[in-house]
Amino acid sequence: MNIGLVLPACSAHEDEWHTPLVQQVIRGLSERHTVRVFPLTYPSDPTPYRLYNAQVFPIGGSPNLKGLRRWSITRQIQQLLTQQHQSQAFDVIHVWGADNSAVASHWVGKQFNIPTVVSVIGGELVGFPHINYGLQLSITTQWHVRQALHDATRIIAHSRYIKQLLSVYVAPERHHTIVEVPLGTDTTLFQPPQSDQRAYEYIHVGEMTPVKNQAALLRLLAKLPSATLVLIGDGPLRGELESLAQSLGIDDRVFFRGRIPYPELPTHYQEARFFLTTSIHEAFCLPTIEALACEVGVIGPPIGILSEVGMTAPVDDLQELILKRARKRGDIQRARYRLLVETTYTLRHMLQGLEAVYAGLSPSPTPPADH
Repeated sequence: MNIGLVLPACSAHEDEWHTPLVQQVIRGLSERHTVRVFPLTYPSDPTPYRLYNAQVFPIGGSPNLKGLRRWSITRQIQQLLTQQHQSQAFDVIHVWGADNSAVASHWVGKQFNIPTVVSVIGGELVGFPHINYGLQLSITTQWHVRQALHDATRIIAHSRYIKQLLSVYVAPERHHTIVEVPLGTDTTLFQPPQSDQRAYEYIHVGEMTPVKNQAALLRLLAKLPSATLVLIGDGPLRGELESLAQSLGIDDRVFFRGRIPYPELPTHYQEARFFLTTSIHEAFCLPTIEALACEVGVIGPPIGILSEVGMTAPVDDLQELILKRARKRGDIQRARYRLLVETTYTLRHMLQGLEAVYAGLSPSPTPPADH
């Protein structure tokens, strides 16, 4: 198949791992298909290049575009996809994000009778004014989301949580267009430790931004006597979080490790007993699956994939859940974590799911002729 992937960002070369999941999708699909990739915001240099067996055509935009600049990028996506389709016809265009990039892709799909697939990957279906997060906060972006979902040949939800949210935004007669395809992880990289001597109780992996809600995580830890926490990641709130840990008197048992190169992440998961999160919203939460692959349990609110694979409760009730959870035989439970990933959440499962969606598509209806 000839596949077009429209993505928020893409690694500039194979050793960068700027967007590990995207990079693995590109590598896997390009082994069996002709893949052309159109990253919107990164790399910023619009010079085309190759990544594995795929051709990459950066748009060269920037995050958080507004007004005329957003419209300009939308037109640029449309023009580039049109040029590439005329050069070598697409069988499917898959857009990761139900936003203006999906709207532009649908225009091309309708013009040339190309099926279009949209994955919901972030805050498209929510709006939280107190943290200024989500595409439902703006009338313009609300319209983009509505059009992106209305015009898609297929809509991919990567978790049941997102599939349930989609049922509100997608008309009942179009619910058949929603397909659930869980994300997957590299189980050859993310492995259990050779020795089960876990140095820390909890680990958290994620950008330090308001939607990840790490302040609530630190306050929770303060209520768990002697518990230790490793924080992997960086972001605009890191300084505030370090100060909060000090003011809560837990800075001696909270360890800020910063950004960790992707190939080194498994070592850090292997040191912890549980992955703990207090995020406000997650479309999936890939660290959950990475943790399980390393035989690390998962605790957090019932969002993203957590409600399907972890121990969950509302953030305010997590302390009670942790203190009252049943203490089962750890070795048996950890083996079950790993088995769950191996049977459902590997890269192979994810790629097979995407390919099944592509293979089941029929071309978009031909638009009516102008009169």
